[in-house]
Amino acid sequence: MSALPNPLDVFHPTALAGHVALVTGGGTGICRGIAEAYARFGAEVCIVSRKQEVLDKTAAELAAATGRE
Repeated sequence: MSALPNPLDVFHPTALAGHVALVTGGGTGICRGIAEAYARFGAEVCIVSRKQEVLDKTAAELAAATGRE
């Protein structure tokens, strides 16, 4: 009998490497948190919002938090 996979393996920092996430409303709120989580797990993240200044600020904060551009 083979061992069951460890469910915590999905939380590996590169779990989403090579994937792209498009997050609408990613400049604020819950969607901003989702965008950050995707980035922390290695995905390339594209955030969209209605306000450019919100996007610029969020993009800078995400880059600083995750070490990615």
